[in-house]
Amino acid sequence: MANELATHESGHLVLLTLMDVVDDTVLVNKSIFSELQQNVLDLAVHKFGRIPLLYPFVGRKNRLLTPPTIASIQEMDKIREATRYAHLLSSGLPYFSSLLAATDSSGFL
Repeated sequence: MANELATHESGHLVLLTLMDVVDDTVLVNKSIFSELQQNVLDLAVHKFGRIPLLYPFVGRKNRLLTPPTIASIQEMDKIREATRYAHLLSSGLPYFSSLLAATDSSGFL
């Protein structure tokens, strides 16, 4: 599956996004890179297949990615950051609400 994504015109962007978004690097290595290693020589010479191979080494450079692609990935960063903060807030909000309610009832506010 990863090999097909790597060689697809838009599919390789899915792999780049996974590399950026998934915090579990062991999972990424097992699920993506282990499969890509099986066809590394074919991918290395493929127009799109080489991009997921080089991305961990090069990053978001114009030499590897087009400016619109970099902008798209940066937009995903903004969405990810906003989503992560919203998730943290929703997870912590009940705790802080009960803490404020307890503090208010004890007269500390």
